[in-house]
Amino acid sequence: MKRISSQWGLTPGEKRAILFICAAFLVGWGYLQFQRTNLLASLPLTTQDSLAIDAIRNASLEDARTMPLAETKADTKSHAEQILININTADQSELESLPGIGPTLAKRIMEFRTERGKFRKVEDLLGVSGIGPKKFEQIKPRVCCSSAESPKKNE
Repeated sequence: MKRISSQWGLTPGEKRAILFICAAFLVGWGYLQFQRTNLLASLPLTTQDSLAIDAIRNASLEDARTMPLAETKADTKSHAEQILININTADQSELESLPGIGPTLAKRIMEFRTERGKFRKVEDLLGVSGIGPKKFEQIKPRVCCSSAESPKKNE
């Protein structure tokens, strides 16, 4: 750098400006590369994650100004509890998000649905081995059995 600055007669301020422009160019190029790879599309996302990403992408500047800077665990939990899981279309990860439902029980629900067809009413979950009245009462407020693909708000 000294050789270049002595050949071209650059002052220290001009050297800093050139370095800043080069750094800005590299950051911009890196950002474009990131956008081209679209890393979010390759991640395995749940329906809830997809809804959150869509909400962020569609948020206006005014929404951004009024959004809280951080959510507490209680805020996140209350939001998650508002989303109804459609037991006729839910995948394993969505079923596992229900209270008291682990990988084994989620598989049983999906097998039950495959063997017997779509659930006609939420109470049909009681026919799944491992779901008794107590567990059913835990998950009942968080599930629906409509034929629609999109989750509904529980308001």
